[in-house]
Amino acid sequence: MQLQSLFFNLLFDESSEDVQISCVKVIHRILAHGAPGILLNTRLEWIKCVKYLLTSRSKELRDAFCSHISSFMDGRILSLIFAGDPDKSKEQSFLDTVQHGMTVTDSPDPHILETLMECTAEIMVSVDIGSKLFLSSLILLVDKLDSKHVTVRMNASRLIPKSCHFHLSGGLELIISKYAHIRNELYDYLSERLGSRPVLVKEFAESVFGIETEELVKIMIPSVLPKLVVAQKYNSQAVDTLNELAKYVNTHMVRAIEDPQSPMALLIIDWLPKVFAFALHQTDDQSLLSAEQFYQAHVGSDKKEIYVAALPNLLDELVCFTDAGDSDEISKR
Repeated sequence: MQLQSLFFNLLFDESSEDVQISCVKVIHRILAHGAPGILLNTRLEWIKCVKYLLTSRSKELRDAFCSHISSFMDGRILSLIFAGDPDKSKEQSFLDTVQHGMTVTDSPDPHILETLMECTAEIMVSVDIGSKLFLSSLILLVDKLDSKHVTVRMNASRLIPKSCHFHLSGGLELIISKYAHIRNELYDYLSERLGSRPVLVKEFAESVFGIETEELVKIMIPSVLPKLVVAQKYNSQAVDTLNELAKYVNTHMVRAIEDPQSPMALLIIDWLPKVFAFALHQTDDQSLLSAEQFYQAHVGSDKKEIYVAALPNLLDELVCFTDAGDSDEISKR
């Protein structure tokens, strides 16, 4: 305990930057060999340490800590230091510390923010792709793609592919194809911001994926649209997001009815079988009812007409889902 107290005293003493950097370089050893009881008793000091080093006025000190931030990624360390909030996971508590630093330092001088982004990328590199920290860190970097600072935007578009390529040579596109939870969370995040932060989505499409925004939206629709239709009864933003999706895609389809349909109506008609297949796979029977009512309200057809239109392709969609869910439950439905 006395040694850790001495460590903190030296670290927070700004009279010698060299001493501070030397302290940062031994953080890993102190954490690795620290007794659980001592680390638990000093957890508030360690949290203060992380906050201080992330936003230090000294670029050299910030850079030094960035190289050692992975010391806190060990599950044991996270549990001892960042598991104090019953409403958050230890991973989220740690990332909140980084995110808070990004919030309070997004000022006319972006240098601290850029270091925080480097730290976020270092976290992505040091953890497994399937971990919560990887996905949350990825979202943090994506969130900076529409920053008012050009250098911040450029760094975000550089760090995202770089961090992903460290894990898989195919980069983010391969990760999205292999890890459904990352694909779903990322596409949900982007689709929800089509209306409020279109520049962010545009930057992601062009700088990260190298495609037009319209093409990105077409890629996201199969993942996000069924969830939006099912959730619209309880999510006031869902219909707005559906309308934004419709603006980006070609929805001029031939309809066997006289009344013209809104772009959103034409869009959801095209994805009717997938929406119903998704609804049938939910444990809550209200999901299918919610989808039925939504189509009746926006398409103008009754329940029988909707199912007649959906049935042939709906069966194909259900078969495609059999490997992803409970076979007994699917058969029952």
